[in-house]
Amino acid sequence: MRHDAESLREGKRAIVARFGPWTTPIDLGFGINASDVEDPSRGTRLPRLVQIVEDLSGGRLEALRVLDLACLEGMVSIELARRGARVLGIEARTGNVARARFAKEALELDGLEVIQDDVRNLSRARYGSFDLVLCLGILYHLPAPDVFLLAERMAEVTMRAAVIDTHIALPEAPRKLLGVPTSHEHRGAVYSGRPYHEFEPGSFEEDRLKCVWSSIETRPSFWPTRASLLNLLSSAGFTSLHESRTPRWIGMPEDRITLVAFRGAPTNAPVSVPLEPWPEESG
Repeated sequence: MRHDAESLREGKRAIVARFGPWTTPIDLGFGINASDVEDPSRGTRLPRLVQIVEDLSGGRLEALRVLDLACLEGMVSIELARRGARVLGIEARTGNVARARFAKEALELDGLEVIQDDVRNLSRARYGSFDLVLCLGILYHLPAPDVFLLAERMAEVTMRAAVIDTHIALPEAPRKLLGVPTSHEHRGAVYSGRPYHEFEPGSFEEDRLKCVWSSIETRPSFWPTRASLLNLLSSAGFTSLHESRTPRWIGMPEDRITLVAFRGAPTNAPVSVPLEPWPEESG
């Protein structure tokens, strides 16, 4: 445990010397911030996510067991643990795990655990179940079929709801690294979207791991369209989906969406017409 400002600064310097600097602002105590990197959201992204979680919990975060997939340096996990939630963060990169664990110890957050693992290993048998699952900025780093399988595994471990923040493929692609429209079949359903190329096929793993906000492999990721994302989550077992528009995230890209996906019991209310998947947008 670190009980004074000087030992905290020394510990932070040691972490930075070994693993590199933080990329997210985390208050470590004693007026010491983990990172001086300018936040492009001007401080609006974290409060937005916390508000969503607080609303889902009815203001009782201490009653929640939360899973934070690909938690990076733990910014969201740490804030929720500070507010009383029991949080498990899963993160693949060694440096991110070390930084998150350092912050946990500095802040004496007994309710936070950070494990190094690939989120694609998620299962109820391995990690148990959670009141709330956070999938923030990870789906768009996964290739097909991994993106489909992770959606199913999230539903498997979710008892109440998941918050999914991800990029989607728009009819008019605004990003130069997005490929031409494509589709993939999974369990009899067809999902449309675009590939996204983060790394060249011959890139080295060591170099990819240094890019802390990127994928960890060379295969192009698959960005589903809005309709395909909604259909995927429904097929995975989420019973209702709600898009979060406020609180506002300043600078939120136009091809990004935040969904709250509930895992409830399917209604037995009669319907006059069969429920059909969302149709794709033309464009």
